[in-house]
Amino acid sequence: MQAISNSEMNLWARCPRSWFITYYLGMVPAVEYPTGARQTGTRVHTAMEGLYGYGLDPLLVLKLLYAAEINEHPEAGDDLRKEWDLANAMVEGYQEWVISEGKDADLKVTGTEQDVQVPLPVAGEFAGQVELRGKLDVTVQEISTGFLYFIDWKTSGNFDQHQILELNTQFKLYSLMLGLKMLYGLGVMKAVP
Repeated sequence: MQAISNSEMNLWARCPRSWFITYYLGMVPAVEYPTGARQTGTRVHTAMEGLYGYGLDPLLVLKLLYAAEINEHPEAGDDLRKEWDLANAMVEGYQEWVISEGKDADLKVTGTEQDVQVPLPVAGEFAGQVELRGKLDVTVQEISTGFLYFIDWKTSGNFDQHQILELNTQFKLYSLMLGLKMLYGLGVMKAVP
């Protein structure tokens, strides 16, 4: 069975040649600089998984992650410290907003960083051969209604991306995947202790 993700579909739409090199041939850079948008996003995701999945202080998680990177890549220390400041600002700002607005008060976490695959509902020769694949950052259940939602972390060096987030196809795909998961009776994600 073939599984496809939002990232893979977007890369195909942007540049079929890059898709071929990355997903078909599986070629990735041998050495990657320790800072950048992808690395920042990964570290912030790890910090937020620590908070929602294990009750850890996300700022402490960031401190441990960046300290390890600075130790491993001292030549990139200044860049890593700048990125760490940005990551701290993102996480601190998020926490302040959630607390001041009571955003988590009616939510129960049902999963963090879950790999989800659901069959794509197609007929004909491709029926049962393609699955949608995604990694849900956090899934929650609204206590008052029982509705299921997902929270997806997006990081950026500025607020320009905020203006176009509603165009992000990932949100639509993940909503479809959660709906299909329930439709197929594949269960609701179990609560994190």
